[in-house]
Amino acid sequence: MKSKSVSFKIAVLFLTFTAVFTLFRSSMSGIFSLFYAKNGIPNANISSIKSFQNIGIMLGFLPAGY
Repeated sequence: MKSKSVSFKIAVLFLTFTAVFTLFRSSMSGIFSLFYAKNGIPNANISSIKSFQNIGIMLGFLPAGY
């Protein structure tokens, strides 16, 4: 029974961190988009920048799998 309780706490903690970091990443992406647009960077370039940011994030996750 205790093992199930610990597993549940770990799952809730994981979901909480996932939600917080997802909201943080989304809000930072929006803030950077506004910053880029305000400084005269075209929308097509903003999309490219965001794509490279996403690729960087995914590459950063690779060591977590080992």
